Amino acid sequence: MKLNVTDLLKKRLNKLDKNFKHFGDDLAYLTLTSRNDGTLKDLLGIQLLRNSDSETVAREIARLDLAILDNNELSNIIKLKSVYVQDFEQNPTVEESNAVKSIKRDIEDNLNKIVNPPKSWTYTVSEDAKLHFAAIYVDVQAKKKFELPETKTEFLKLYPELKEGDLVYKSIFRHREARDYSIEEIIEPRLQSAVFNPILDNNSDIYIKKGDIEELYKGKYKDFKVQVYLQTYEVGQGPEPEDVEIDEAVIETVDFEPNEVEATIEVDEIVKEARKTKENKSSSDTLNDNKSKDKDSKKDTKKKDKKKKNKKKK
Repeated sequence: MKLNVTDLLKKRLNKLDKNFKHFGDDLAYLTLTSRNDGTLKDLLGIQLLRNSDSETVAREIARLDLAILDNNELSNIIKLKSVYVQDFEQNPTVEESNAVKSIKRDIEDNLNKIVNPPKSWTYTVSEDAKLHFAAIYVDVQAKKKFELPETKTEFLKLYPELKEGDLVYKSIFRHREARDYSIEEIIEPRLQSAVFNPILDNNSDIYIKKGDIEELYKGKYKDFKVQVYLQTYEVGQGPEPEDVEIDEAVIETVDFEPNEVEATIEVDEIVKEARKTKENKSSSDTLNDNKSKDKDSKKDTKKKDKKKKNKKKK
């Protein structure tokens, strides 16, 4: 199965968005009150199941978030990690932020399971097995005219449901004004220097394919605005595979809603019936014309015979 985690998650979220009026706000609430990677892992697992043919979509086996197996052979591992954007920003008292540390630990741990599978595993690992690491970046800002309490304790008294209160409080505190740098400028240099460069230096036969940072969803909850971004990294053994470009001018797909398909079928049937009626009418008119001609021809023959008989009598 060829995987694109970003496309799969967006596809599943779009399905939900069409059915729920407060979709973005509901997800904003879940993001602020719990770890949203659990919710997204559920949705991604469902979408993988819908897209699979004969593959098995496994969850939480051998401490893997999601795994794809084909005939008991593991071909893909997927790991989702949720971190706050503000946790990437430089802190003079800390050499490496908690966000960078946790991402580095998770990638190295899951990659090692592909390169050196544990002996306790009851399934084999494919030679071209891949790790798909999905980094979920959470950005929280306060609405206009919001007055941030002086301490985190006071903040949590106002909003006791915010389980991740420490990170939410820090995010709002640091972003009361407009951010000086884009999210890409904050995140990517940290990950490249602290996570990916060391992995590539220590593993010459490993490639890392980086995806763009894309907005996954946004919403509001009480006095807060939540924006969630997704970036995926494909890590595998050997040289990086080349992307196959598809000529959109040659291959074009069109999606129809069910009612549009039914309407199209009805129109086609009406057109076919009209053509059939027209053809039958045309055939009938031709037949009648031929009968009329035959009748006229017989009348002319009778008249000629009658004239010949009259001449003979004279």
